[in-house]
Amino acid sequence: MVQESEHRIAILEEGFAVGDWQVSPHANTLERRRGSGASRAEPVRISSKAMQVLVRLAAEPGEFVSKNELLEAVWADRVVTEDVLTGAVRTLRRAMHDDARNPHLIETRKGSGYRLIAPVDAPSASYISPRRLRWVAAAFAIVAAVVGVTLWLALEYPRREATVAVLPFVSLTDNQRNDYVASAITDGLILDLARRGGLQVISRTSVLPYADQQKSAPVIAAELGADYLVEGSVLAEGAELRISAQLIDANDDTHVWASSYDRRVDDILAIQSDVAEKIARHIVGAVTTDVDHTARALTGEALDTWLKARFWLAQEEPDLAEQALTIFEDLARRYPHDAEPHLGKAQAQLVLFKHYRLPTVALAEAKDAVNRAIAIDPTRSEAYRCYGQIVLFKDWDFVASENAYRRAIELNPSDTVARRRYAWLLVALRRYDDALEQIAEAKLLDPHYYTSTDGALLLLFSGQLEQAVAELERLNATVPGSARTLRVLAVAYWAQGRYDESTAALIESREAAGDPKQPLQAALDAEGRAGVYRYLLSAGVFRAPVSKAALYAQLGDYEATLEWLEEAVSVRDPNVVYLDTRPEFTPLRDDPRFQALVQRVKPGY
Repeated sequence: MVQESEHRIAILEEGFAVGDWQVSPHANTLERRRGSGASRAEPVRISSKAMQVLVRLAAEPGEFVSKNELLEAVWADRVVTEDVLTGAVRTLRRAMHDDARNPHLIETRKGSGYRLIAPVDAPSASYISPRRLRWVAAAFAIVAAVVGVTLWLALEYPRREATVAVLPFVSLTDNQRNDYVASAITDGLILDLARRGGLQVISRTSVLPYADQQKSAPVIAAELGADYLVEGSVLAEGAELRISAQLIDANDDTHVWASSYDRRVDDILAIQSDVAEKIARHIVGAVTTDVDHTARALTGEALDTWLKARFWLAQEEPDLAEQALTIFEDLARRYPHDAEPHLGKAQAQLVLFKHYRLPTVALAEAKDAVNRAIAIDPTRSEAYRCYGQIVLFKDWDFVASENAYRRAIELNPSDTVARRRYAWLLVALRRYDDALEQIAEAKLLDPHYYTSTDGALLLLFSGQLEQAVAELERLNATVPGSARTLRVLAVAYWAQGRYDESTAALIESREAAGDPKQPLQAALDAEGRAGVYRYLLSAGVFRAPVSKAALYAQLGDYEATLEWLEEAVSVRDPNVVYLDTRPEFTPLRDDPRFQALVQRVKPGY
């Protein structure tokens, strides 16, 4: 039966139809069939994982396929949770306009699995009876024995897209310049490989923790879910640059390819592109997207300065972002026809805005800068995800923001930053199922982010309270004393009604942030948990209006809560887009004044 299933899948891979939809597995696209009664439209592209799920269901039309079978077939070499599969099915339903409550394509058996209920139209050989299929298989075996050819190789199930992780390149000298050049090479390779197509590329967030670790390639690959690793080193001395890179097959820890480059620093982008092309050719066999760096105007000192500013900006620290902004502004004036300085300027202004270092009006300049970058180079996913955040915080334009994030993901499906930001937007719109689908996709390529406080916070805001608490408790046990983890854990405990534990976590978070514990403990002893909230408010620990409003809400002072929320909306605190999703404001959801504030931010939602 296994051979029968593999045979059907191999034939389905050549293309088939489900109901009104023509399916092209090799292109990962779905298209309305002629004569279906629906207007023709552009083909819909879906993820390779979602396509593999559809193919597996089509191999057993009308039969329920268990979740375990689907997980083993599509994610055979990874440890994933069921939400990854659920997200893939949601992708299929959305693309094919299927309703889970009244399905005409995919039916769910709760807690068990899925089945395809629409008719499957495939090459006739794919649905012959099992008896005849066994006869055909026997005939093939006889021919193979006589002729000496294994025809089954032609029916081999196509391998999933390979996953590659670019580990942080090592700086061979202890100086800042080598650090930022090595960082630029690492980041550039991640982007270049993702843009070439045919590969899934692990995110920067998840590879950074391996900068100083001495783990073996198979161990790192297992932790990241990667098939291949890229390692390398960088030495920059004056205008000269030496880069060494190697590609490792993580399955058997063998070196697939290696090369060294002795060039000038001005050639860094060309070297990066060449390395990416070599890697892509060794893994996929062909490069599906050409990445051209010839339009870059930055050279010499300007290029070196830009690399330094990029390195500073990646830290997302406000002081460093201010220094980076100064450099980007200067480069944008000197090189107005290069997209990079304009994009860097917009990104730096966005970081400073989110740290309350720039007012909302500054985002108008950021919006102009990122639009300039897109006009010069419309292929950069980073530019669209930057635009998505700017129009969300500046204009509260949720539609434009969503379109920008979707465009970023279309340009680079491995752009997990775009997926995360899109997930946060969907949470703000209370489209939690859609948000979880983006999380499920991002988990595969950014596994470490979703074991971070940010990942747990996203779960908390999307209503996954138990999962969020469990993850926060695990994080706190693994890396004790993180102020941010403890602060979010305090909110999660409060949402569960575990008020004493919430207060204890809140005090610990302030102690971890450097505040003296004695005043907090004294406030707790004198007035209980209310005393802790009052002390924090009087001490001015939290600057953001929404954060102050949240403390007043936890204190039960809803008048003060609404006053601070009014202030937050007036100054366009970036956190106001999540007003009706934050657990602290749940008691105010039905208050007309609260609803009016939400409508000011999200009219029509």
